[in-house]
Amino acid sequence: MKNGANKKNICTECGYCCDGSMFNLIMLTRDCESGLDSQGKELKHIADYSIIVENRKTKESTICMELPCPLVEDKKCTIYEERPLTCKAFRCKLLIQYEAGKVSYNDCMEIINKKLMYRFPNAK
Repeated sequence: MKNGANKKNICTECGYCCDGSMFNLIMLTRDCESGLDSQGKELKHIADYSIIVENRKTKESTICMELPCPLVEDKKCTIYEERPLTCKAFRCKLLIQYEAGKVSYNDCMEIINKKLMYRFPNAK
């Protein structure tokens, strides 16, 4: 199993899944309604940003949050340790390859840094 700190760094250094580049909204699990995640930990401010989206065919409602995530500041998740289960469960292709041992941590960081140059060309 790969180092947990490395996995966290890969996610927090990238942020493409949070900034609206990949998705325009995420579905939140029902436990977010209470402001708690599936383990009972508080989801800071999630209720402030959640919206109800109704399925046109089934008329069922789903709790969602629009992206870019309003809880990302300076390209970093401000609630990473308490983020919603949907966010915790998501694995991008790069992270999957890292977890499988197909790409090294240093290679991941190099790929992320190259992508960030295009996304934030004026960032230092």
